[in-house]
Amino acid sequence: MIAGLLIAGAASLLQAAQAPPVQPPAQLVETRRVLDIPDEIGPAIVPYVQCLMASRGVEQRASVGGPVVRPVAPVGSDCTSVRTQAARRAEDMLRAQGRGGLAERRAFVERVLISVEDFVAGGQPPSRLPDRNAHAPD
Repeated sequence: MIAGLLIAGAASLLQAAQAPPVQPPAQLVETRRVLDIPDEIGPAIVPYVQCLMASRGVEQRASVGGPVVRPVAPVGSDCTSVRTQAARRAEDMLRAQGRGGLAERRAFVERVLISVEDFVAGGQPPSRLPDRNAHAPD
């Protein structure tokens, strides 16, 4: 009988050792991503950012902890026309500043628009982000 208890006790210890360890409760971790829009074209790009975020139902605020801003578009909206306007305005702003040639300006604006889309979608693939050290075309 003692041998049977020892075997049963050893089996219980073996089962306890094989059981997954008790995990502490999950903790929420706050993360912040930063969208960097070049100052040279910011006023042209911001309406596109606002449209994309509103179309996804993302709450927007005027400042950190500030009041909620009324969405510029309903959830599910197509922001294609706003993107086209943003690209045109941004290219016009760069041209007015005497920055680069047409192809260079358009490529720069397109990289910024892609980074905006990646940001709003929740990811920032490094291969598609504008170089943080790159400036608008000269």
